[in-house]
Amino acid sequence: MTIENGSLESKPAGDKPPRSARGNPFWQAATALALAAIVVLFINIHQLGTSVAQQRDATTAQIAKLGDLIAQNNEASRQRVESVAREAHDSAMTAEEQAKADLRRAMPTWPPKSPKKPRSSNRRSNRRNSRWRGSWMS
Repeated sequence: MTIENGSLESKPAGDKPPRSARGNPFWQAATALALAAIVVLFINIHQLGTSVAQQRDATTAQIAKLGDLIAQNNEASRQRVESVAREAHDSAMTAEEQAKADLRRAMPTWPPKSPKKPRSSNRRSNRRNSRWRGSWMS
């Protein structure tokens, strides 16, 4: 132990000076290799980020295209449904008009005239019955 400039310092038992890490060629090679690996990793990360961004853009474009296709299909389906509904309505209206026309041809007058009742051959019995009822039935 030595006292220099008012501080107490301790030195190892051997008077060998400590080896500097800079002086060892192994440490220099390891540091250079680590720096090279960092640069390679940085380049790979940058390329990966670029690739992911391109993939994201392509996916977004595909999703937009699919959305447009779905909208077109929905519109075409809606138009087909409206067309079928219109045709069904027109067909029903035509069938109704045809049925009404057939009914008019089958029954020329409405309400139908009641058939005439046949006259009885016994006029006297009709007169007797009408006299018997008298005027109180009128």
